[in-house]
Amino acid sequence: MKKHQIPAGMATPIEIFRARSMPKISVGFAIAAGIWCFFNDQTYGGFFFLLLAFLSFQEICAAQAGASMDAFHVDAPDTPEGQRRRSQANLSVVGQPQAPTMGTMDPERAQHLAWAALKQGDVPAAARITRGLGKGADPFLKAATALASGDKNAFQLFEDAYVAVPSGPSNLIATEVLSRTGAAVVVARRLAERPDGKGREGAGSLQTHLHYANCYGDAAEVGTVVYAANPPSKAQTAFEVACSWAQAGDTDHAIEWLERAADDGFRAASLVDGEPDLESVRADPRWPLLRARLA
Repeated sequence: MKKHQIPAGMATPIEIFRARSMPKISVGFAIAAGIWCFFNDQTYGGFFFLLLAFLSFQEICAAQAGASMDAFHVDAPDTPEGQRRRSQANLSVVGQPQAPTMGTMDPERAQHLAWAALKQGDVPAAARITRGLGKGADPFLKAATALASGDKNAFQLFEDAYVAVPSGPSNLIATEVLSRTGAAVVVARRLAERPDGKGREGAGSLQTHLHYANCYGDAAEVGTVVYAANPPSKAQTAFEVACSWAQAGDTDHAIEWLERAADDGFRAASLVDGEPDLESVRADPRWPLLRARLA
């Protein structure tokens, strides 16, 4: 039996069926998969499949309206040259991601990106994003970016930031920049020596954050500055300095500061018994006598 020849370029009935059915099948499959993910504690996957269903639904609506729309395509002129540029544009978006500009993201997102760039050492990117934020930039982000960039105004920016927000930054990245650049003690002295006394609380916050950031040597030195500025509880500050020295591997200084804490009235032997930072001190032969002073 002779087979009918289908003219070149004309779609077969099967191809037409597939073209019309596949988007609908995709919608149904994506919705089903999304529901399955939600019921199996896979929330991210659930949202992904629902997004896929929405995009497929958009294509169906466009097709019914007579448009040839692809939600992932970039608009371009309908000329051979325009079509070539469209393909290149799609590839450039996927293969060569560009840094987002302030016009394409909200300020909170921009600050997260600036902090991330600063943590990774990409100072130019952090500076560019911070400049784009203008007056709305976090004061500690401004100060840390300035310090990493070598800006001579960085110390004043840090001082102003700690006076305005004595509890310190919302993350440890600014603290790490201070430690990495060797500027932590300088900033602490500026804060502790302010005539109006408005920098002392900020200096104490810096000491604590340095310890949390595992910058133990800097934490101990900043704690020494804080102690000399007569903090509300010299005994507590001395205890914290001892913890930082112990973690820095300097047991002698740790014991010296614990003795100073005892002189200032620190009496919490049971606390010291369970303090992980002081494990090396408890292993020292001098510990029994020291503990008796703290009881």
